[in-house]
Amino acid sequence: MIRLEPVILVEGKYDKIKLSQIFDATILTTDGFGIFKQKDKVALLRRLAADWPPLLSGMLLDGVYTTAARVVAVMLPPMAIFFPLFTLAE
Repeated sequence: MIRLEPVILVEGKYDKIKLSQIFDATILTTDGFGIFKQKDKVALLRRLAADWPPLLSGMLLDGVYTTAARVVAVMLPPMAIFFPLFTLAE
């Protein structure tokens, strides 16, 4: 096993299980979009990111992840509706 000091952040429990077989480190999960409902987990991530430069932590926590989550949340329902319809129409 590879020993890592930093915390590894993954999306789901299956990612956590797979990485725990390779790395000996603290692995946290975001539980997909459920992280937005768990204020304590967001606070924990902010505390862990306190050692990062403010610009980097702001871009990663507030910018990239939030933007990606909102895009997927907006685009996923129309794709789930229209892709099967287009497939049937062909």
